Amino acid sequence: MTKVLIADSQALAVAGIRYLLENLSGFTMIGSVNNWKTLIAAFQEDAPDLLLFDYTHLEGFSHEHYQQLHQHYPSTTLFAITADQNHQQILRILQANTTAFLTKECSQEEILTALRAVASGQKFYCETVLQLLMEQSIQKQTDSSENSISPRELQIIQYIAQELPTEAIANALNLSPHTINAHRKRILKKLNVKTPVGLVVKALRLQLIKL
Repeated sequence: MTKVLIADSQALAVAGIRYLLENLSGFTMIGSVNNWKTLIAAFQEDAPDLLLFDYTHLEGFSHEHYQQLHQHYPSTTLFAITADQNHQQILRILQANTTAFLTKECSQEEILTALRAVASGQKFYCETVLQLLMEQSIQKQTDSSENSISPRELQIIQYIAQELPTEAIANALNLSPHTINAHRKRILKKLNVKTPVGLVVKALRLQLIKL
């Protein structure tokens, strides 16, 4: 039986989660708290297996406290369910060992699916959060790729996008064709592409060049 503690000051949200848990086998709600002080007291008395919490409606909450909670009670699964739309805030919570994250706009079925998933040791993120993680991953890839491209390589990419042959690029930059070919190979490797067309497409997507 999974012992669940709810940390949320919204009475309606607590009542809704309580209702779902009462109709879901394998879970038992051991209580609810509405501030950080009572949350710690509840953990000291009977640490839950699963903490369902809304950090935007938990008085006294801080990320430092959250890290401490995970450090002292590593066996407790942390499950955020909130209406928060602040992407940076959400990412900070996700990066702090949160096993599941839902928004309060999620359907009842999605919440039940998430509860079953975490009970079996899996992670679960709703569609909104998954989209945010994907955007962050793309941004990191973009930043990494841009930072790895030197000014000279960027010049060559721009010439390639203009369909200039190797000799013309070499003449424009006062370099040898051999040097230009060496640059081409390095650029293809850095951007993980195999053809000039793939290079231009990737450069456009990463906004290294513009149409």
